[in-house]
Amino acid sequence: MPDESASYFRRALGRGFYPEACQGLGRIVAHKGNRAEAERYFLAALDMSRPVGVNGANSFACLANTLAGITGLRDPRADCRGWIATVPMDVPVTPLGNRPLLVFAPRKAEAEQLLQQVFAAIDKRLQPDGVRWREAPRDHQPVGPVRPGVQCVLS
Repeated sequence: MPDESASYFRRALGRGFYPEACQGLGRIVAHKGNRAEAERYFLAALDMSRPVGVNGANSFACLANTLAGITGLRDPRADCRGWIATVPMDVPVTPLGNRPLLVFAPRKAEAEQLLQQVFAAIDKRLQPDGVRWREAPRDHQPVGPVRPGVQCVLS
């Protein structure tokens, strides 16, 4: 069944850019244990600079599931803290402007690297310059081991 699904997703990608197909392929190869290839598919699903194929969901609509897919590839760590990165209003990717993102990492420098990886996948013009960082409040701090990564866009 996974091979049939992979074939379906590859055909969809042959017809255009479909973030959902990239997610599907990412889940399939992750299930097979290939984390590096799975990460490539999930990162490809984030590309907001590409036009989406007919009836496809845009990358922002798929963002939560894509971030979960990327984060799910990492092993849980007990030393992570929650960080909130607020994206500047004037970014070239409008849906992210003035949005706070929750990032789990042991240190702020690692949180910045994880966010930069996501930014690079979303749009090459998106830079970490101007991102405001702060430690997340207590209710957004992990209470046990968590997987490092950009967890979600907070509302």
